[in-house]
Amino acid sequence: MDFQLDRSTSDLRWRKGDGRWVCGRSWIKPFKHPLVEQFCVANGRSTLLVTRERQTSVLSAPVPDDVTCVDAPTYEKYLSEMREWPLEYLVVEHHHEDGAFSIRAGQWGSAPVYLVEATQRLRGTWSLPALRPYIRADQLNALEVVRGLTYRLRYSRETYLEGVFQLTERAEAEYTKDRGLQLRYPEPAKHALPRDVRDDVDLVGVFEQELDRAVTAWPFAPGETAVELSGGMDSANVAMTLAALGHRDVQAYALIFGGDIGEQQLRRRREMIEHCGFADMRIDALDHPPLKPFGARASGEPLHPLAQPYHEGLEHVLDLARSRGVRTVFTGDGGDQLFSLREAEWSALGSSPGRNNPHRPLPTWLGERAVEQLEYLDSNLPPATVLNPSALLGFASRTPQYLEAGMWQVSPLCSPRLAGFCEQLPLGWRKHKRLARERLRRLGFSDDVVNPALRENFTHVMEYALAEFGMPLLEKQLDHSILVDLGYVDADELRAIHGRIANGGEMDLSIFAFLRMELGVRGVAA
Repeated sequence: MDFQLDRSTSDLRWRKGDGRWVCGRSWIKPFKHPLVEQFCVANGRSTLLVTRERQTSVLSAPVPDDVTCVDAPTYEKYLSEMREWPLEYLVVEHHHEDGAFSIRAGQWGSAPVYLVEATQRLRGTWSLPALRPYIRADQLNALEVVRGLTYRLRYSRETYLEGVFQLTERAEAEYTKDRGLQLRYPEPAKHALPRDVRDDVDLVGVFEQELDRAVTAWPFAPGETAVELSGGMDSANVAMTLAALGHRDVQAYALIFGGDIGEQQLRRRREMIEHCGFADMRIDALDHPPLKPFGARASGEPLHPLAQPYHEGLEHVLDLARSRGVRTVFTGDGGDQLFSLREAEWSALGSSPGRNNPHRPLPTWLGERAVEQLEYLDSNLPPATVLNPSALLGFASRTPQYLEAGMWQVSPLCSPRLAGFCEQLPLGWRKHKRLARERLRRLGFSDDVVNPALRENFTHVMEYALAEFGMPLLEKQLDHSILVDLGYVDADELRAIHGRIANGGEMDLSIFAFLRMELGVRGVAA
């Protein structure tokens, strides 16, 4: 939801009108989508305003169409129900006696809200660009900027903008006349450890049952639904469950990487599409690479500074999907985290994670101010989260693009129940996503699908984008860089890297981290 909460108002009556709830100078505008419902109840002492994901076939208190006055026990019933709601939600409670507001988030973190306090009002929104009036380019959070520049991201309530906070999963915010905005992290979430498996247990069968339960938690309309089917293990398993449920009118889409891996990707996806019977949509990633002139990022459009590298390509995919009636998208987000190994397990194998490798070399172009922050990378972090922090970081960088397109993203692999099952799996079933692969093998897919020879990733698209568009953009940005002026980036070192690449040297992919942050800050800051 988007909202503005005014702590000075004496008006305590909430009313519904023009797509929002209004009370004096306070207002709340829920996101409109068939999978999202809103309601408002009051008991004379407090008003409860809720936006939450709908559940399938769950008995719950009836959702009022308008502001509804209820007695104290009924009000408490709604409050109690929200504390146990298994899908995503956001709750705002207005306390009449002192005019204070309480804001609580659910455990999914799939559509995070950002908060900023200004002129006795609290502004909250899922869209960072919507906070542009409160943002200044010279007021950045040094630690968050450095986390972004070094790919050492951490999930926390801090954002790269000073004074702008993310309401993290299960967290609570209080906004009062006396103390202003106060944020509280929740208690640490409990997690399970790997266990031995009895010989008579069919783990693939249990995985299928749990994924079926996760997918059917939402009452989605198949004819208005697409699945991101890149060809990877994660989205493939989600797609197979949708097909097994008989939803043949679901559509599929993907960015195709091109080159040898693109040929492999097309071949593998063709086998999956034939199995599922889905209509397919494809966009060539090389036609819409990052940093392309007139693309969202290079044009200075306001984006989250950590928007995914494939943002430009996904924009065209979502345009195509929307033209075909798609309003809900199933993703494979959370799959990497579902089968992730623990630090001790990586050490025992003598290896380390790839995408979020903590041992990734630091960029050589970091400025003195950035280097000073490196020792604090793991400070001010929240307690253990229900979902893997990497999945939560992914939601923050991806979800706004879906919401801008009027779509709701559904990620069943992030189901806490499914995650609880998978984290108890022995190492051998999590390593290389063996359980997910065995499920596809059991469905009759070829070894080309189950164990592709080439790793399908975005690397060569990024290399092309940097060579064609990133290099001239780098030269242009360095002349008036915000990050250079603030001491986070060494311009001389970046110019030296630019020169080496221009003379035939190897492409340095870390350049994208600088350009993404620089362009992102320029896009949203005044």
